[in-house]
Amino acid sequence: PVIRILPKINNPINFVTANVIPLRENIEMVTEVLNEYKNIDSTKLESELNRIKEFEKQNEIEELIEETYLLINGIEEGAKRTHSIVEGLKTFSRGDRGLSNMTDLNTGILSTVSVLNNRFKGIALSKTLADNLPLVKCQIGKMNQVFLNILANALDAVDKRHGLNSKSSHIEISTSTNNGYAIIKVKDNGEGMPKEVLDKVFEPFYTTKDIGKGTGLGLSISYGIIEEHNGELIAESKEGEGSVFTIKLPL
Repeated sequence: PVIRILPKINNPINFVTANVIPLRENIEMVTEVLNEYKNIDSTKLESELNRIKEFEKQNEIEELIEETYLLINGIEEGAKRTHSIVEGLKTFSRGDRGLSNMTDLNTGILSTVSVLNNRFKGIALSKTLADNLPLVKCQIGKMNQVFLNILANALDAVDKRHGLNSKSSHIEISTSTNNGYAIIKVKDNGEGMPKEVLDKVFEPFYTTKDIGKGTGLGLSISYGIIEEHNGELIAESKEGEGSVFTIKLPL
């Protein structure tokens, strides 16, 4: 199955666009001042300089120049954020045509976090990614789908318990190795699941979300992908405390 990713790319682009309009106005005003200097009557130098100085004061040129630097910094930041999202998407969605390759799982996780960046605003996100994590033979496109589904599920859980963008929301992502397996854990402090929900969480079309907010396929698809890779996907949860999803992939 294909998971469509709708990156939150509009926000940084809109930020850049919004800064361009006042920047243009500021440049036009600075250009006016420069033109005044170019057209100085050299026979009345002192009075002309005083006149231009008054013109600058009336138009608050010093404040305008300071604001111009801020606008440029904002445009630069928006461009960097857009670039980061695009790079994350390129890594996330590159096709593997069903072929397995030796892959850095940490890179896949970071690109998925980048894709979901807008949803992590205000949320405490902890990443403990093992240095020198061995490469794993897998289909990275499918593996990124798994990371996306599990992280989106964790975000839904913390949002439901604590509210959108709450500082009380915590999500932890870690990678490690153990007994010939690469281990990826995603832990959240969401509302957790009772046993009857936990027992069905990987069943196709099973969902506890409101109508229109979930298909009940994300975790089921993820479970199937991990099985295809001869690994394990394990869910643990305690109602009122949160959940932990563990992926085990053979090295």
